[in-house]
Amino acid sequence: MIFVPKKNSTYLLVLVLLCVLPLTKVAAQWDTLKMDAATYEDLSLYYRYSLQPTNADANDVIKKINNPTVFKKPPKAEEVFHRQNQDGNYWILLYVHWKEDYAEKLLYNFYNDGLRYTLFEVQSDTAKTYPAISANIPLGERQLKLRSQSYSLLFQPKETKCLLLKVERTNGFFYFPMDITTYKDYTEFEVPYTLSIGKYLGFFLFAFLFHLVLWFIVRAPTNFWQSAYIFGVVCFVLYDYGLDVYNIPAGLFPYWAQLPKNWYLLLAATCTLQVSYYFLRADKLLPKSAKFIKAIHIINLLLLVIIGSYCLTGQPIYNYRAILLFDIYIVIVFSCVAIICITGVLKKQKQAILYAVSFLPVFISVEIFQLHGMSDIRFPIVSPGNVIVAFAWEILFQTILFIVNFKQLIIDKEQLIQKQLVLEKDTQEQYILAQEEERGRLASDLHDDLGGTISSIKLQVSNWQENNISVSPTQLGELLAIVDKANLDLRAISHDLTPKNFDQLNLFENLKKRIQEVNREQKTQFSLLVPEVVPTIEKTASIHIYRIVNECVANIIKHANATQAIIHITVSNQLQIVITDNGIGIPEESQNTKVGIGLKNILSRTFLLKGTVEIVSKPNEGTSLVFEIPIL
Repeated sequence: MIFVPKKNSTYLLVLVLLCVLPLTKVAAQWDTLKMDAATYEDLSLYYRYSLQPTNADANDVIKKINNPTVFKKPPKAEEVFHRQNQDGNYWILLYVHWKEDYAEKLLYNFYNDGLRYTLFEVQSDTAKTYPAISANIPLGERQLKLRSQSYSLLFQPKETKCLLLKVERTNGFFYFPMDITTYKDYTEFEVPYTLSIGKYLGFFLFAFLFHLVLWFIVRAPTNFWQSAYIFGVVCFVLYDYGLDVYNIPAGLFPYWAQLPKNWYLLLAATCTLQVSYYFLRADKLLPKSAKFIKAIHIINLLLLVIIGSYCLTGQPIYNYRAILLFDIYIVIVFSCVAIICITGVLKKQKQAILYAVSFLPVFISVEIFQLHGMSDIRFPIVSPGNVIVAFAWEILFQTILFIVNFKQLIIDKEQLIQKQLVLEKDTQEQYILAQEEERGRLASDLHDDLGGTISSIKLQVSNWQENNISVSPTQLGELLAIVDKANLDLRAISHDLTPKNFDQLNLFENLKKRIQEVNREQKTQFSLLVPEVVPTIEKTASIHIYRIVNECVANIIKHANATQAIIHITVSNQLQIVITDNGIGIPEESQNTKVGIGLKNILSRTFLLKGTVEIVSKPNEGTSLVFEIPIL
């Protein structure tokens, strides 16, 4: 048996300690970020974090920084700090060692909105507190005039600092990239980066002005909503990339910053939904869902007003579930646009296919962007920063698509103008022809009816005079009857022209007077329904409308063999006249033949008023005429 002397045991213990202590020192330095002028490291390899109640005191938290159960390592390396929680604040612990032999100022940077940062530089049992910073602070009030939220830290040669960061949520998620760099590295990155984003913004502003001018020219709702959509995209990009601090006026910035970033994304979603609705004719593409899409649009506008008004009162949205539901709703709105596109693609509509090609990258990028904020889901190929590229692609593609569509609209408009000119020419010719035929009919009525009656009176009186015949009461009564018939014929011809004292009464009063006379003299009884408020109608138009109704009344009396007829007039943005009777209708063999003088006169006057007429007639079931005449 071998015995080890006590003195040797002491040597062995010293040897073990000499071996273990260096290992302990190395283990303690594994979490320390060692910086030099050329170093750029992922901070998630070095920091520890802890979730504490919102009312936690900084001094109490500092006492726990050496407790591994309180401050934990991230489960995996990630450039973006992202945690899901509903209550509390996060504290991030980081040890930084400056390896160089000279002093240097380093920047501790954070890139996101909706959060407030407070830095504590821990020194033994005390801590130096730096002012709180956030994206809501205007540029003029920031110690560092940078787009990021940054702290400037002076490191002496070979100095190690213990940095404790408190992160509070205002109206966003605990999602933010962070880094530590030298001023030189920060500038070398920021200058080209900001210039590249500025190029995108310049293109967006050009497209915004282009669509706005196009809307002023053609007054198409598609161009209006597209310009509003681009405006929403510009606001969202400025906010998301932190460039709003440079571009929003200082007086407006405090109000601007109170709105959450996704408020502007909802604004863009609302507008792009309207663009797809009008451009792809969703009312015809999805007739059963058109009301649902309109309801979504109204809900969007209400949410924008309610959330905007609430935030502008200075009340940030702290409720995690409310923010989560808001972001999910934005995903739903973009999904509605995708459904409209997919429906058009399935129906093989060319415009829908092209629109889907432009919208698909935006849809994918926005969904990924929202998922990054709402959950721990990660997409290694597509990053959320690609959303600006997707927006640029969509706006460029759709601008080209709208230009082509605008060119086609001009061609279609020119063709429509030509058709209208031809129609007006034909209408004028028909009106002249109808006028000549009406004059012929008037001459015929004067010759055959009134002329024949007057000739009969003349022959009767001449016979009495030549034969010196005394007139009996019976003969005088017969003569008076003939005179009464002449009077009726003359009155009918007069009403076919213009009623007496037409200028002294309005259109509806003249029609009432005419219908009263007809009901007294004819077996067909007419009912006239007119609104209480009389619209302002030009005299020429009033005369045409009066003659149209009068011609319809005459046709019913002569041809319909009806006992009752109804004339119903309503007024909105146009004058609608519905005339129905219970007569024999228009015979089928007569419906496809050449129209008569009366109907031709009705059609020509209607066309002159730029109105429309629909005639529905069934044998033995009566006839219905519906006139729609613009008056406003």
